[in-house]
Amino acid sequence: MKKIAVLFTTFLRPELAQITVNSIIENTCEKPGLNTIILIGDQDESLKEIHYKRLVHYKLPFDCGLSASRNFLVQKAKEMNCEYCLLTADSIKFTEMYNFNPVIDFLEKEEKRALMGFQLNSRLPWEGDLELIEGKHFLLDTPKRPKIIFKGMTIQPVDICRNFFLAKTDALLQVQWDKELRLAEHEDWFYRFKQAGYESFYTDYIKADYIGTKDGEYGKYRGRIGEFKRILLKKYNLKEWIKYTPEMKKLFEEFKANKK
Repeated sequence: MKKIAVLFTTFLRPELAQITVNSIIENTCEKPGLNTIILIGDQDESLKEIHYKRLVHYKLPFDCGLSASRNFLVQKAKEMNCEYCLLTADSIKFTEMYNFNPVIDFLEKEEKRALMGFQLNSRLPWEGDLELIEGKHFLLDTPKRPKIIFKGMTIQPVDICRNFFLAKTDALLQVQWDKELRLAEHEDWFYRFKQAGYESFYTDYIKADYIGTKDGEYGKYRGRIGEFKRILLKKYNLKEWIKYTPEMKKLFEEFKANKK
């Protein structure tokens, strides 16, 4: 049985973090047939210490950023001999007793199969093909490769997905997040993951609820994303951050219409 580390990052949202981490405990650690441990990367002092036998709560430097938090947790997962990491956050509420074994079976079929993204209800779909247009921008397109059926799951090969996924720990160690990008890290990391030769996929076999809150003190820090966009543009010598194909724009419009 593969050991999974659930990587839970949190910053300035203690009430939400308490709700979502409780949902993880209920739907992973208590499930027979799964070998999981929760690793919390806490960037502030507002979240109360959580005592649970299969949970480790790390106090990280204040506002060290998503990238540094994730890199730290992946390293800890490796030290604990966890073959897989489930990336999640304080804005993601688990909704059922998940079974990751079929996903792991699929990824184990080939060495370069490294990551499987999952469905996030109420979160803008971001599953697609990602290309870097030199000197211009990143380009996000709808997935074009054929879907795969495996053990009852419909699986779509992608270059990028939302930040709720299961991945091989060793692959995450090989391609770390850029610690200079405390925000706006998403496209940069997935692009480099693809360039390193790793294959990513998406399935809605596993679903969770996204709870979007950008109020209060957290909202102030989240509002600095423009600062880190500029760092990203400089890194790749780009004029703009990201553009979308007409097909991707249509998908976004349909998503927003369905939310009303």
